[in-house]
Amino acid sequence: MSSNIMMWIWLAIVIICVVVELATTSLTTIWFAISGVLMIFLSKFNMPLQWQILLFLLVAFVLLFFTRPLVLKKIKTQKTNVNALEGKRVMVIKQITELEKGTVKLNGITWNAAS
Repeated sequence: MSSNIMMWIWLAIVIICVVVELATTSLTTIWFAISGVLMIFLSKFNMPLQWQILLFLLVAFVLLFFTRPLVLKKIKTQKTNVNALEGKRVMVIKQITELEKGTVKLNGITWNAAS
């Protein structure tokens, strides 16, 4: 295939990977997008398609397995919704038993609670 066509194919792959990453925010497909950007430039060297695909996958998996864990450690995840309430002290309004849910109050909001 011509290097010009391959450049557009790699660009399409980059865009698809970025869109998937934005939809999932799992830091998985972003590494394939980065690998695709590299391939856009390398496609200009008229490398055989098989080598381009192999290099694309090799770079993407190296980034995925070695860089992703480091980035995940740097990103601080903030607890949201009910997970943010774990461990907080609350005022019990209705007693909680093993068989029945109770009611608690936290920051002026009443919540159902179970043991």
